[in-house]
Amino acid sequence: MRLQGSAASWHSPRRVVQRHGVQRHVEADTCASSCTSVRTSRHTLPGRYRDQSPSVARPRAFQRERTVLLSTVTPPGITCISGKRGTDVSRIDARPLGIVLLLAAALWLVLGAPLASRLPDDYKAELYFNSLARARETPTGQWERIALVGRRLDTTLLSTENRSIIQSDGYWALPGGELYFENAGVYAVDRETRQNLSGLGDVERRGVFMFPPGLAGGSHVLWDSQLAGPRDVRFERFAEVDGMRVHRFKFRVSALDETSGYGHLPDVPERYRALTNAEGVLHVEPKSGVIVDYSESGRSSFATPEGRLVAPFFIWTAQFTEETQRNQLQKARQARQRLWLLQTLVPLLLAAAGAGLLIFGTLAARRKG
Repeated sequence: MRLQGSAASWHSPRRVVQRHGVQRHVEADTCASSCTSVRTSRHTLPGRYRDQSPSVARPRAFQRERTVLLSTVTPPGITCISGKRGTDVSRIDARPLGIVLLLAAALWLVLGAPLASRLPDDYKAELYFNSLARARETPTGQWERIALVGRRLDTTLLSTENRSIIQSDGYWALPGGELYFENAGVYAVDRETRQNLSGLGDVERRGVFMFPPGLAGGSHVLWDSQLAGPRDVRFERFAEVDGMRVHRFKFRVSALDETSGYGHLPDVPERYRALTNAEGVLHVEPKSGVIVDYSESGRSSFATPEGRLVAPFFIWTAQFTEETQRNQLQKARQARQRLWLLQTLVPLLLAAAGAGLLIFGTLAARRKG
């Protein structure tokens, strides 16, 4: 067969097969370097050997089938795909993007993940307690059984990048609203470690104001508005609260000076001091640091200014209300889910996407080579 046409127009051959008066354009086995468009057309010819293309010589030897080579130039930007074999000629290298995503995952673990556990700059908490107690106002007075409602309110007054100034107030009142015990203070708290910061706040404090996320076992010093001073908290064992695995801590205080909280008593502080011995149990969800259950019992006594005990005047037990316990459990679940999302899932997805693009880019580069 003799082909006609200029060399510039014959870049990528295609076979045109005519059988029984029908002309078909079929892709050739290879594509030219300039790449031609891929197009298949079907034409019905009005004769057995009549051809619509004048540039193709009429065959002599073939009676039923003939082959003609045609070509068209592909517009710029179109990818050529051969008829028998697909060839990826994408010029986008995915490896740099994969490296960027891997670096982003590492950077998030170093800088972003700690932000997830930082105390919110608008932190606020409200806890309620039920309490049953026996009380009297003088060392020789008659005992009276009373029921108290406890309320603790934490409010952030000021927050900077590393610390928060928190007003924390603890009130214990009779059902009619008459105040029986009060402990209020201003606490300066490290937003990451939850430590009480020295040199700030209304008094010098040590220990933690609350438990931080990722709490480990062992011993801790807890100093919040629940009592007027620090408590030594010691890990006892693992436990479960409403199906949630928690750390069980016990605390004990001895001769804690709570004179300022009992100023309503007639001889306090003019004649007596008020010293407290107490113990209790805290159940803490370790990943979030949230206290999900709390109970305590104790005894406060009159004491001389030198610290000698005179007589007890207040004996009590207290625990979270049912509503507070439900709220604390929900708060722990939400905090734990948020920490998992930001500290585990986000860097994992970034690393997986980066590794996938890096592997894909490497394999693509090998195929091109």
